[in-house]
Amino acid sequence: MNTRIFKITAFLLAFAGSFPSCSKDGGEDWLSIAFSVVHDESTSIVGKWKLEKVIQVFAERKTYDYSRHNIVYEFYEDNILKVSGNTKHGRCLSNGTYPYSIDVHEGGATLKLHGLSTGCAFNSKELAFSYCHLDGDTYYFTRITPKK
Repeated sequence: MNTRIFKITAFLLAFAGSFPSCSKDGGEDWLSIAFSVVHDESTSIVGKWKLEKVIQVFAERKTYDYSRHNIVYEFYEDNILKVSGNTKHGRCLSNGTYPYSIDVHEGGATLKLHGLSTGCAFNSKELAFSYCHLDGDTYYFTRITPKK
């Protein structure tokens, strides 16, 4: 019985170790890259944000450049997000409206969007959030308009 438990445990550890995480070889943390955006607690997420790029961190690192597209995430005061300009890009939310919540705290914020919570950082010019803890993508935006 103990031998079987040992074999199963060894298999699971080897299996889990074969998948990449939020860390790159050499210990560079993808979350720290995502949050190179310096959070400013005096700023609001409310306003229009243009999607600039999405970085895939699971399996293999790959950057998708959206800077030439006009995909806009507009956060409203009433906790509604409106996504527009997404004609065929599957790495981001489809056009439509979505509920969101934001909890701002020292050093960053927690964004709950489309049922998933993640850390995020934003200031008067940039927004970044990452789902790499769920083997998801990291998103980078630039502000189009400030809080209304």
